[in-house]
Amino acid sequence: MALPNGTVFRNVQIDNAEDERQFRELVREATQTPASQAADNGAAPCAGRAKQKEMLAHQIGVHISDLERAGREKKTVLDSRHTLRLFLGIVGDKPLSFLSSDDCCLFFDEVQFWPRNASKIPGNKDMSVKDIIKRAKVDGVEPPAGHTMNKHRQRLSAFFNLLIEEPCRPLPT
Repeated sequence: MALPNGTVFRNVQIDNAEDERQFRELVREATQTPASQAADNGAAPCAGRAKQKEMLAHQIGVHISDLERAGREKKTVLDSRHTLRLFLGIVGDKPLSFLSSDDCCLFFDEVQFWPRNASKIPGNKDMSVKDIIKRAKVDGVEPPAGHTMNKHRQRLSAFFNLLIEEPCRPLPT
């Protein structure tokens, strides 16, 4: 993951609340570094990128296609698609350069209200992710199990690490 000031985080994996707290602190410190200092890190954006390729929704689609081409288990692909659909539904489609740690924090704050088997709940079929979460908050839905939250963290980590490892995928530089 790269911050707007050029600071780059590689191989980030958040497995528990303490990791999340430490990562937030690290990002907060890194964002306080002036852009002129960060520019010395040699990060340069790939030339010739199309606008669509810079969008979160497009890159999620590319990631899911990559998982399928790599022959990942159907359950892995399905679960990754689910997590990334929730992430997109919560933070909205935007250029990757506009993503920040705040988006990840928002995701984890909101996904804890995602109802178990949400697609099977009457009335949810035509609702947006945000509307389902809003309704679940009113209904007092129990948060997902810790294992489920850890799986969401792992899937997001895999997605963002892939974007970092692929130099022409448009993460902010």
